[in-house]
Amino acid sequence: MSNRQTLLSKLLVSLAVAIVLVVSAAGLLYLFIDIDAYRNDVETQIEALTGRAVKISGDIDLTLSLNPSLSVEDVTFGNASWGSEPQMLHIGRLTGQVALLPLLTGNIEVHRLVFIDTTLLLETDTQGHGNWSLGSPKDTPAASSAKLPIIEQLSIRNLRLAWRSHKDTNATFYRLGRMKVSGIGTQQPIQIEASAGDNDTSPIPLWSLRLKVDGTDTGFRVSDIALTTDKSDINGELSLSVDENGQRLTGTLSSSRLRPNDIVRMIAESLSPNHVSQDKGTNANKVFSNSPFELNLPPDLAIDLTYEAQRLGDASLVLEDLSTRITAEQGVVGIVANQARLDDAEISTALSIDLGRTKPAATLTLTGKALQLGELSRKISDRKWVDSRGDLDIRLTGSGHSLAEMMANASGSARLLVGKGKADLRDVDTMIGGITVLTSLLRGEGNQIELNCVAGSFEIENGIATSRVMLADTQNATIYGSGTVNLGSERLDLILKPKPKQTSLNVAVPVEIGGTLKQPVFTPEKMATAKKGAGVLAAIGLISFPPAILLGFGELGSEDKNPCLTIAAQTNDEENTAPKSKGNRRSTIERATHNVGEAIDDLGSAVKGLFK
Repeated sequence: MSNRQTLLSKLLVSLAVAIVLVVSAAGLLYLFIDIDAYRNDVETQIEALTGRAVKISGDIDLTLSLNPSLSVEDVTFGNASWGSEPQMLHIGRLTGQVALLPLLTGNIEVHRLVFIDTTLLLETDTQGHGNWSLGSPKDTPAASSAKLPIIEQLSIRNLRLAWRSHKDTNATFYRLGRMKVSGIGTQQPIQIEASAGDNDTSPIPLWSLRLKVDGTDTGFRVSDIALTTDKSDINGELSLSVDENGQRLTGTLSSSRLRPNDIVRMIAESLSPNHVSQDKGTNANKVFSNSPFELNLPPDLAIDLTYEAQRLGDASLVLEDLSTRITAEQGVVGIVANQARLDDAEISTALSIDLGRTKPAATLTLTGKALQLGELSRKISDRKWVDSRGDLDIRLTGSGHSLAEMMANASGSARLLVGKGKADLRDVDTMIGGITVLTSLLRGEGNQIELNCVAGSFEIENGIATSRVMLADTQNATIYGSGTVNLGSERLDLILKPKPKQTSLNVAVPVEIGGTLKQPVFTPEKMATAKKGAGVLAAIGLISFPPAILLGFGELGSEDKNPCLTIAAQTNDEENTAPKSKGNRRSTIERATHNVGEAIDDLGSAVKGLFK
């Protein structure tokens, strides 16, 4: 076999040959000599075959027939000389049954091989060599001429698998209830079936796996993959080819329903409790996780997979008709979802992460057309605070070892355009902490307000998101906004500036938004806000939006002209067409000063109302 044989094949060859040697020797001596007296000879023969020390500490039981069987208990198999532990493998009980007649022609046929209560340690050294690479320092004619066995059925019950790379301080342990492998060494594909628990009381969540493994000229193919959990499934096929340029993994996978939490729970609960890694980067007061990325791919591994899912997501958020492609080449991982639906809205996304850099670099593009914002907010926060549709476009680049670090130096843009709809002020009030001064301005009849539109555009540079357009229009007021969001500290520094459409609605008090993304703070201060409110209202007449930013909203593909874009354009027109001549018209400063005076007068009653 080649140097790239799988660990499973190597171990099975060694164990099967060892069992045959034991059974053959024991069969000749069974009637005359105590087989237990040859325990040391058996251990020596196995060590000669594998290059590893073997110890049989438990009982040895032999049953003779045309298909003799051998059972041994408490078997240990030595680790590589550089290993972190002296033993690579411990088997509580091992049973093997072989066909006697094929031995006469030098063929080894194992009817069944059963491992019970097994612990297997897999690890790599600093050069990337695995401890599963078996050598034969004590080469013998028997070791060099032994033929590969046929194993009709391999069964594993209660496996505890430990994994440790040379970078890890401690090993991570996984558990497997049952696994059955058939067809090893035959011309037919190897078939594998696995399930979570060995009995109904297993703490591991229910799951099962079936697949076939078949050799190819350059590697192997895994077909008829069927992984199922209680409410999820993954089906398809994978192929791995190996040549002088490296390894290439290709395939097609699909799901009728996939709930990521099912898969995460299956993996997490298969870990031994005292070896489950803790998310040290989680912060209850932060939105972006500081947990380091743990995606390490071999540098010579290339990946090209397609994945389709009819339904992907958990109860709160489900994507439908997802079609995506996953690639990896020279350390650059790409995920492109060309098609997906959220409710009945179309979304697409592309994510690229370069793991080959000192700091992983990521590029993200996300677009959504006619998103049902009410349903989306209800699924995320259990509150349907707005009933409208909107278009979203996000483009970001950043680098770092965690999401938080990437956001701290991110650059790009984010745009949102919302059409006509309604908002429930009770939900808005609850969401933002009870801004009754602002909502009294917006309120129509009852708690519902007619929302004409919302437009928002942020330019992001080195982790600072600066507003270029913040505009909302209702039946009673137009609300302008400006400010920044620090994506590194997640601090908010924004201000909302309401402009009433009727002179009788003069409670136009600006609202400052501070705090953090996770815990925003809204402060319509009575005195301070009233003092600067006049200046803010006067300054509204001076607001203008960059024309290029307004043109950029066209890329969102709205079918109808959004009213907020019209308002923004009119605001620019008013500013651009205002006379600047000193002789015939007041200057901009004079106009602002005059407006301040008028606004102070208009706000008189509003200020008194604040202190009632």
